[in-house]
Amino acid sequence: MRLTLNHLIQLFTRNRAALAQACRVAAAAILSLIAAEALHLTLPLWSVLTALFVTQISGGKSLKATLDYLVGTITGALFGVLATMAIPPENTVILATVLALAVAPLAFLAAFLPSFAIAPATAAIVVLLPSMTHATPGASALDRIMEVALGAAIGLLVSFIPPRAEPAALTAPSQKPNNPEAPR
Repeated sequence: MRLTLNHLIQLFTRNRAALAQACRVAAAAILSLIAAEALHLTLPLWSVLTALFVTQISGGKSLKATLDYLVGTITGALFGVLATMAIPPENTVILATVLALAVAPLAFLAAFLPSFAIAPATAAIVVLLPSMTHATPGASALDRIMEVALGAAIGLLVSFIPPRAEPAALTAPSQKPNNPEAPR
């Protein structure tokens, strides 16, 4: 089958909710990148990724994803900072030990509380990034929290941009009247 302009129009018309979501996600990514660059954040990547994660099909889901992501990020950042303060990573063996001490309890917590799913990754970033960027763990944690907060705010904001069409309403088969004499 050849894909024609008519086929594309029909595809987009039948899948308006998916198309609207794709546009919201792309907008959130672009706006997060522009804002992070304008604010001179250390790693705009985290703002963009956060915006992608929290931009959901409904505003309520986006709010939940945003809160979960922020709680997980702050918890992971705090664990990473505390671990590196307790045991300054002076070599690879100590760095690996600090990494395990920061990540393991958070992974255990995340197994029971999905809201903390991002916490182990954030702790790993806070523990490992200073050795790459020569920043302090505290500065790394603060950067990460600011980058995530920016992406979360933009992703949440974009999630509430109209048109807000629920997927079931747009993809449900059209209802035909039960009255056989009604015009079709």
